[in-house]
Amino acid sequence: MPPGTIKTEPEGMVPLVTSREPKGPTRAGDPGSIGDQALKDALIIIVAAWAVLFFLGFSLRGFNI
Repeated sequence: MPPGTIKTEPEGMVPLVTSREPKGPTRAGDPGSIGDQALKDALIIIVAAWAVLFFLGFSLRGFNI
C-alpha cells in the first residue's frame, strides 16, 4: 500500500455496496411500496373531505339557503 493512503477495508475483500433501492420489482399493493403509500394517502384525503363536509353540513343545518 502506498504511503499516505488510508486503509478502510480489508485487503482481498469485495467492497461493501449498499443501496436503499429495492432489490427486485415490487407490486403496487405490497406493504411499504409506493402504491401502498399512495393508497393510504388517498384514503386519508377522502375521509378528511367527508368529515369536513359532514361538519359543514351539521353547522349549517339551521340556515335555509
